[in-house]
Amino acid sequence: LAASAEAQVRRERNFLDLLLKSSGEGIAAFDNQMVCTHWNEGMAGLFGIAPGAMLGKPLPGADDLLTEERLKTVLQGEMLYLPAQLGDGGLYLERSLCPVRLNGAITGGIVIVRDVTERHDAQRERQLREVYRDFVAMVSHQFRTPLAIIDSSVQRMVRRGSRMDEPELLERAETIRSVTASLALLMDSMLTAERIDAGELELATRPIDLADLVRNICHRLGELAPDCTIETDLVALHMPVICDALLIDQAITNLLGNAIKYSATSRTVWINAQRDAAGVSLAFIDNGVGVPAAERERIFERFFRASTAAGIAGNGIGLYTARKIARLHQGDITLSAGAAGGSVFTLHLPQQRFEEFQS
Repeated sequence: LAASAEAQVRRERNFLDLLLKSSGEGIAAFDNQMVCTHWNEGMAGLFGIAPGAMLGKPLPGADDLLTEERLKTVLQGEMLYLPAQLGDGGLYLERSLCPVRLNGAITGGIVIVRDVTERHDAQRERQLREVYRDFVAMVSHQFRTPLAIIDSSVQRMVRRGSRMDEPELLERAETIRSVTASLALLMDSMLTAERIDAGELELATRPIDLADLVRNICHRLGELAPDCTIETDLVALHMPVICDALLIDQAITNLLGNAIKYSATSRTVWINAQRDAAGVSLAFIDNGVGVPAAERERIFERFFRASTAAGIAGNGIGLYTARKIARLHQGDITLSAGAAGGSVFTLHLPQQRFEEFQS
């Protein structure tokens, strides 16, 4: 009878070993000293480590995510799930960890690793299709109105010809110029965002006079919005800032253009500069419609527009691009509510010492 029971145990153990070896998932086991006691062929295929090289070795370190802290958590009786992350081998792997109990006592743990790359790629493909659809819809909508304005102005100039007096001619020309500038800014923002997302954009940093750059942008946008007053306090920008001048120009242009667009009927916006040990900051303040608190972080998402922006032309790409540029510089853009309503968008840029730049 004892021999029969022992044979049954051996058969069950052999069946379990066969099951673990033939599983398409990576399966590893560890004891209460976090030493690897099982490492199947699935794990070998996912991590490039043969079973013989892992058995009897500490499990932490075999996989960057199987840290000592996490294994200790499992040995304390908790189950862990680690969502899919991209590994060194180009695969998206998700991990599940659970304790093993014998007669009520925890004797070790099990790790199951699943390759979910195909599922992740399918989800990514769906997301890309949705982004592309939104992008096409946004572009067709945003371009239709400006092009119609240009076409209308040109047609009127053609029809009236020499009968058009100088003030009307200048008005039509200024309309075309303003609309063309807004289209160029939209295209610049979209192309920059795409290059950043694709990892194709490298910073060309150099010391610049940030105050002078801000003044030039104020002059440029002021010409396109002559009914808006731009108040500046740039005293804090008395030292050069090391950054990519073209990209920071675009980020500031987007932020100031946003403040002008959403300012109230008084049409006044403010730019206040500050400097401290961490770096410099530029606050763009308007007294417009503001952004609801629940939407303040989402306002930086691509194509997202606040619920308070209904009826105001926009595309949801400018703030997204501006924050991307700031973060490329190891900085950021934050949003808070204005003291008297409206919004305060603050561009933060870290201070870089000249000796670091020169090295």
